[in-house]
Amino acid sequence: MKIIKKILSVILCAAVCCSAFAVSASAEKTKKVKNYVKSISVAKKAAITIPAAKKTVTKKFKVTVKVAGKASKKFTAKSNKSSVAAVKVSGSYVKVTAKKAGKATITVTSKAKSAKNKKLSKSLLLQ
Repeated sequence: MKIIKKILSVILCAAVCCSAFAVSASAEKTKKVKNYVKSISVAKKAAITIPAAKKTVTKKFKVTVKVAGKASKKFTAKSNKSSVAAVKVSGSYVKVTAKKAGKATITVTSKAKSAKNKKLSKSLLLQ
């Protein structure tokens, strides 16, 4: 009888340990992200006209990055045609310098990731 009690207590102890492990493992899988980027937006006035008297024109566009928690509001920006438009990040603005007539797409991307573990981007088409 003592042997059966010892065996049952060992089985019961093992079952309790395994269930505690399973609960902690599933809790880690459902852990919610606290710091993430909710959205990114750029001011919509994206047309730049180069007057005949000037070689280049620079305009600033306000970039708004909305975050949850302590996620970074920093972002990067790039032009798909550097011969048409050069881009520089300055605080919460993107400075776009139009070098010549043409089309260029300016892409602004968050440095922090969204809740879905992806970086958010927004594009402007300059003509």
